[in-house]
Amino acid sequence: MPGLKILIVEDQILIAKQVEVIALAAGHRVVGIAGTLSEACRLALASQLDVALVDLSLNDGVTGTAVGKFVKEACKAQVVYMTANMRRLPSDFEGALGVVEKPFTRGDLVSALGFIDAFVREGQMPEKVPTSIKLACSRTN
Repeated sequence: MPGLKILIVEDQILIAKQVEVIALAAGHRVVGIAGTLSEACRLALASQLDVALVDLSLNDGVTGTAVGKFVKEACKAQVVYMTANMRRLPSDFEGALGVVEKPFTRGDLVSALGFIDAFVREGQMPEKVPTSIKLACSRTN
């Protein structure tokens, strides 16, 4: 079974490329890398993504949550934030599935992607949640 179709939204290209390499090695497909709100929205609309991995601070400011809202509403895809500043998010994570806190290891990201993949494929929350992903307090689906 093919893996997730992932949009990476990250302003630091080295981190974006690291995420891409890890995702590809884990059997997923990267549909694009964006560093701004407008790039992310354009790429999200042009692809049938399953999930967007989104940093909060992008090249055009703290626009990551706007990207997340757009992806959820316009593309009906999941959003997982990747940030070192979890304090910037409310407890419901702005409707995202969860957050992977930076810095993360290859293993952290692989286990988080496995969880996301199971969630997307099964349409329900898997029983085991890896420690590498923090779920929103009110997240049930």
